[in-house]
Amino acid sequence: MARGASPAFEALCAAPPRVTARAMLAGKGPAMDSIAGWEFRAWCAPPSLPSVVLGKHRKGFYALGRGGGALGGYVIPCRGGGGPGGRWIDRLRGPGAARLAWFLAGPAGGGRYPGAVLLDYGRAGKVPGWSPLAGLREYLVQPWDDDPDVLVSAIEFRAGSQARHLGTCVLVRDRQGTVGL
Repeated sequence: MARGASPAFEALCAAPPRVTARAMLAGKGPAMDSIAGWEFRAWCAPPSLPSVVLGKHRKGFYALGRGGGALGGYVIPCRGGGGPGGRWIDRLRGPGAARLAWFLAGPAGGGRYPGAVLLDYGRAGKVPGWSPLAGLREYLVQPWDDDPDVLVSAIEFRAGSQARHLGTCVLVRDRQGTVGL
């Protein structure tokens, strides 16, 4: 089966929100070294704000420094018809021009998804404090122990002690990334 093609990925993309919510609660964070150096196709499940703003995209992960543990990441907006099983074409072209919404990734530590990997868009150093991205957090889990290629995330916006759930995203391993090599 080609990278980016997975019956489990397509089934989760079509599943009702309660199914992806259960997958989030049952899953555990992927091993950091298993996602470093990879880009994943990401589908924001409708109906949600992320599906309107950035329905189809790639999410890339790269190691920060030597010794492992800390990861950085980015988002590449995509277009292409046919839903999650259709074509994925990067919207923006040119070296580095397509990478937006940089984030830092690390253990979530606690909260609703204690075993998840936290993608913190506000700590990447490239987002001004006034930007809405500064409050964006994404909790990433691997729903099945035997399938490290399919991931699910819950996206929320945090302002102070308040958090608002924005939606979920389903990811599948697609291709090796080029950032951080």
